[in-house]
Amino acid sequence: MLWYENDFHCLAIQDKSFDTGKTYQQNFQGYLINQKNEKYLVFHKKEIKIVDFKDIGETMGILLLIEREKDQKKEEKIWLSQKSFACAWRLFPWFDEFSGETYFYLPHFPLKEIETTNHLFQSLEIAFHVEKTEKGVFFLSNEASENSWKKIEDLQEPSDFFSFLFGLTLLYGKFEVKNEEFRSFKIHLPLFGPYLQYKETLDTIIKTLQKKYYFLQTSENQQNGVLSYQISCNDGEILTIFAQRMQQNRTITKQNLYQEVEKLLMNSFEHLAIENQKEITMLLEEKSLKVLVK
Repeated sequence: MLWYENDFHCLAIQDKSFDTGKTYQQNFQGYLINQKNEKYLVFHKKEIKIVDFKDIGETMGILLLIEREKDQKKEEKIWLSQKSFACAWRLFPWFDEFSGETYFYLPHFPLKEIETTNHLFQSLEIAFHVEKTEKGVFFLSNEASENSWKKIEDLQEPSDFFSFLFGLTLLYGKFEVKNEEFRSFKIHLPLFGPYLQYKETLDTIIKTLQKKYYFLQTSENQQNGVLSYQISCNDGEILTIFAQRMQQNRTITKQNLYQEVEKLLMNSFEHLAIENQKEITMLLEEKSLKVLVK
């Protein structure tokens, strides 16, 4: 039995005899795959199994190989930028006709969260704070210069996108932490009126990150004229970046899972009757592995 990295960068069995003549579509954490049937290596119930692509079911995880530097000494860490981070606060401008100045407000921001949010900003040395006024909840910055901030259309690199998403999480989302394990984060961004245009931009950001094999999922919920644009993520790489910015030494469940599955895979060579063990071992050494669950 010969294993190989297929056109979708997944570990599969190199044998065309499993082709049924039909094309199938599967969605793995937002990663859409359309292809003819073949045998995939999957992680399921703490085991490595061989399953037809068409039969991969819920809770089964495909093994995705990506180009990442695995040597920690050479790894280029992605640091979050405060300039890009500020985009999360500048989505909703409000012009004051009396002062002639433009401010940025935070729609549907819960008043009970203002003090907690400001305390978090201070602890993270973030130069912003949230303030309640008669006109609503606004964000203010200690940075006076417009050059200190980026606009959403200026975001280009993964570090820009992650900085922006981190800001959205602090304002409109929450982190799921259980037993000191950082498991995921979710964002619920309210969009309405002229701000519905942000949906297209956010869709583009998510798709751009996916092309670089960073995975987030989106959904939408419309109610009373407000579109709740929801972003969720349990990608181990992204969670690690966020944990570093939070200055917290948390266990990243998914990142640990990737490492455990890779070890399990290497130990399964004999059991799964792999013939090209040397080639696959080199492949795993050259690339990083992610597990994407259906």
